Amino acid sequence: GINDSAMIANTAVLNPSQNVASMSLWFKTSIGGGVLLSKGDSGTNGYEMQVDGSGKVLCKKGSYALMSMSKVYDGQWHQMACVSSSEGMFLYLDGFLNVSDSIAAAKVNFPGSTSLPLTLGKSSAGNYFNGLIDEVAFFQNQALSAADISAIYHRRGLYTSTTLNSQIATARWSSLGITKTKPY
Repeated sequence: GINDSAMIANTAVLNPSQNVASMSLWFKTSIGGGVLLSKGDSGTNGYEMQVDGSGKVLCKKGSYALMSMSKVYDGQWHQMACVSSSEGMFLYLDGFLNVSDSIAAAKVNFPGSTSLPLTLGKSSAGNYFNGLIDEVAFFQNQALSAADISAIYHRRGLYTSTTLNSQIATARWSSLGITKTKPY
């Protein structure tokens, strides 16, 4: 959509208490700019996945941001994953590591928990994403490996959240499962 979004109510699962978490999603856009996923105020508290105005993607944790080397506003589906661990931050695009950072700022714990919901398609400030988002997954206290990210990429179109399908108000992205549907 152009100015559509979805919100998932705040839960402890969405507020990592340490430095370890992973997020993955698929998106498609022809225009640079917009927030794919946001939890918190996107400045000093919380985390985000976004496409900047130049068409590059960013993984943000508090005031720290890791930017891709590749542009992704080509109208094709792309898989993006952000992994945070004690070793640093890692940004994957289409199943491959695109950029990583092991400086001290990348290793800090997630900023304090926030009562704001997890929002898909916009930030708390309303920075809407113009495109499509699919297969959002959040892995609390799990630093996915390169092999895990590659497996998610190669199984595109096969992941759904069984909890999300049955209880939208209490969805927890950690309940990811595989279905027998066709890929895109």
